[in-house]
Amino acid sequence: MIISLPLNLPKLEPDNWDKWWHIWKNYAAPLDKVKTTINKIQVAPHIGFDAYRIPQFNPTYIANYADFKLIYPTMYDQIMSFPVDLYCARFLMSTGEFTPHTDNSFPNWSVRSMFYCKDPMQQWYYTKIDETEPKYLDLPETTNWWAYRDGIIKHASNYRQEYPKIILIIFANQDKIDKFVETQFNIFPNHQIEYDIS
Repeated sequence: MIISLPLNLPKLEPDNWDKWWHIWKNYAAPLDKVKTTINKIQVAPHIGFDAYRIPQFNPTYIANYADFKLIYPTMYDQIMSFPVDLYCARFLMSTGEFTPHTDNSFPNWSVRSMFYCKDPMQQWYYTKIDETEPKYLDLPETTNWWAYRDGIIKHASNYRQEYPKIILIIFANQDKIDKFVETQFNIFPNHQIEYDIS
């Protein structure tokens, strides 16, 4: 079963990194967990902000809001070109190790962009539910977007302080995300990750 695959989308990257880091410095802050989840972690070891969100979005973690439509329209256009209407687009940086876990107890496709990470070794990896058979994320040079099948496998991330990692998380209608991801199977067959889920 395919549990992780690149998405055939243009790389998400700023046209001006100095501008990007200025925004990050001014808006990034620790997230506040406001709902109970299946995970035991009560304080998210993440900092970040939302670059876009609709008023009705009701997340587990609350983040600062940086209105990219106003402060960085070219990046906003890149984000909004995602082929599913968004509820929220959230930039996050890990500040600690993430052991294998699931975000949901049901199968669903989760979409991410590996926006910034200069580590020559991949940090993001998967395991089976019993935390065996670790396999590391593998992305082609042409995209930093991918999706993984949460709920039937676990995901995790190594932490190396000298190599900070910022990802973009997409929140949208789950049925529409699932349908989009299913159109991406076997576009990058050498970069897909599979597990025998029985």
